[in-house]
This record gives sequence, C-alpha cells and structure tokens, in this order.
Amino acid sequence: MDVFKPQFWKEYVKKREAKFKTKNVANKSMWEEMAHYYKDFEKEKSYEKLKTFPIKYLKEKGILNKNITVADICCGPGTHAIDFAKSCKEIFAFDISEKMLEELKNKANKENVSNIRVKCNDFFKENFNEKFDLVFVSMSPILNDIETVDKLLTISNRYLFLIFWAGKRENKIFNKCYKAIFNEDFEWDILDITVIFNYLYSLGYAPEIFYKDMLWENKFDFEKVYNHTLWHLKFYKNELTDKEKEVVRNILEKENEWKTFLRIGFVFLDKKNIF
Repeated sequence: MDVFKPQFWKEYVKKREAKFKTKNVANKSMWEEMAHYYKDFEKEKSYEKLKTFPIKYLKEKGILNKNITVADICCGPGTHAIDFAKSCKEIFAFDISEKMLEELKNKANKENVSNIRVKCNDFFKENFNEKFDLVFVSMSPILNDIETVDKLLTISNRYLFLIFWAGKRENKIFNKCYKAIFNEDFEWDILDITVIFNYLYSLGYAPEIFYKDMLWENKFDFEKVYNHTLWHLKFYKNELTDKEKEVVRNILEKENEWKTFLRIGFVFLDKKNIF
C-alpha cells in the first residue's frame, strides 16, 4: 500500500490500536479525578515550556490576534485557553470533564478573562455546528484516533495546531510499578504524532512539525505522587486491589525522585498550504 495515500495511515493506526493495552483514555471519571492535580503540573519548568511555545510560535507567525476565533478541544483546566483568550477574539473551550472546566472558569475569573465560551461533552459524541479560525489540541488521548484529525479539519477554517507524544516517554519508577502489577515490562503504546503529520501530508497538506525533549520532575508530596501513579495505572486496569496498591506504595517509599524523560511533538497546519 502507498504510504502517500491516506488509507495507508488509517490502516496503520487500526493495526496499532488492536495492540494497545491502554484503556479508559476517554473515561470521563478518569479526567474528573485528574482535574485537581493540574495545578501541580503547571508549576513544573518543563511544563511551562510546553505551555508557552504554541502562543509564542503563533504570535511570531502573525496568526494569533484579536481578529481570530480559537477552539481549544479537550482544553482541560485552561492550561492554554487562558493565554489564548488574552490574544484572540474569542475562544471556545471544550472538554469531557466538568471539573476541568470549573478549574478553567476559576482561572478566567481570577484573571478577568471574559471571552471564553465553554462546553462539556465527549468529543466523539459532539456534533460541532460551527467553525473556528484555529483549532488547537494539546496532549489529549483523542489524538490516538486518526479519525479525530478528520473531524478537527472539518471545524477548522484555516489553522490546526496539535501537541502530542513523539515516541519517547521513560519513567523508571513507574516502569517498576507496572511490572510489579502486570508481571511484564511496560511498553509505551500511544500513537506517535509523527503519524498524524504523515497522514496530513498524505491528504495533500504541507504541515510543519517540531520536537522538544523534556524532563518532567514531580516535586509533589508523597501522597500526591502515590495517587498519581495509581491514576496512571488505571489506564491499564479498571481498579487496583488493596494488595496491588500496597505494592505500589512500597516501591515509591524506596525512591526519592520522580523523573519522566519524554519527547513532545508539535504539528502546525495552514490549510492553505497545499501541494
């Protein structure tokens, strides 16, 4: 099959999905549980880089201005939406989690930002009836599905900006916990954003892609690290037993640092750039 044809990449993603061990990625309760942790994530230096790069890049290109509308899909607690709102005409903030959106609203009120419109729903069930100049998605598991890209393209008047995993994600402590629970080595099975880039290219577009290597260091108190580890493990198992939770606690008690080495990819598309 021709790698320059969209169908090649659709088939590739289907075959990969059949091997995925990750579960619950679109589970609303999982993201409701995560909402209050984001305040801690946003304090990390590397997370700040992830937050500031899109705004800086779009401003340098002259795209982000007071005349455009932005849709932040799976916006979470407003990590990007608040900054976008300060530089655009209006932002539509969409997420599956009511608690995430409550965090966003609280931030908006504190910073006197009033041009944000919010909606809570499952992306895969939402029938979007409007278009936006820029459609933005950052680190959302909806990007594991190539049909997501098709849907995002239909609601974008012109620009698309996506941020997602790019191959590398290594946390030795989490790997220990995973192996102790499942008796096998952890394998990172999330779709690589390079596949999305290739798919857009196969559609006849000329997207741009950038990569950044990062180090996330969680400097939380022990209980937060413990609870976050349990949360992450629940992507692979609906519920851990008390014995399994104790195994995780014992592993973490022997460690004094929590570091994740990773690579993040950024894809930017101007739909007018075609070949």
